[in-house]
Amino acid sequence: MLKAGIQLDLGGIAQGYIGDKVMRFLLTQGITAALVDVSGDITARGNPPGKAGWVVAINTPHHEAEWLHEHLLLKNHSVTTSGDLYQFIEHEGKRYSHILHPKTGYGITKRLSVTVIAKDPVVADWLTKSVSLLSHRKAKRLARKVNAEFLVAEYKNEQLQFRHSPGFEEFMKTFASPEPEH
Repeated sequence: MLKAGIQLDLGGIAQGYIGDKVMRFLLTQGITAALVDVSGDITARGNPPGKAGWVVAINTPHHEAEWLHEHLLLKNHSVTTSGDLYQFIEHEGKRYSHILHPKTGYGITKRLSVTVIAKDPVVADWLTKSVSLLSHRKAKRLARKVNAEFLVAEYKNEQLQFRHSPGFEEFMKTFASPEPEH
């Protein structure tokens, strides 16, 4: 049943697709090093001149001006982060994410952000939502199946807690400058 004021937003799965299309167009134009950002869904190909890759920072799940100490170094990969930092509602004192739990139809209530790295930007895009909903064991299995890596940063009991797939740390680097390129 349709309700007034409710709408479906495909941004949660379409941004990776759009980034992929833009990158493919750039490649047809002979551009082999580029970073495409579609509302935070990032696709990186090649590397900037004189650099090992593209540096991308990750927000913490509880404060938009706070970044994780280490940043990602990407070359020929895509990265997407989903969580409740920017998109949520509060109702009767409870915070609900824009990521809906399919069994309840309600937004999830965990304060977390999920960052996924994959070669395919569409995979990175949809996998962030799946990892948000799955147990760590099931998320690792799914990520392995689609050749992706993930980091879950959860704000729980006033502390940040981290879980990740086995290969995620390979992308994390510490840089002398605290300012990321993105």
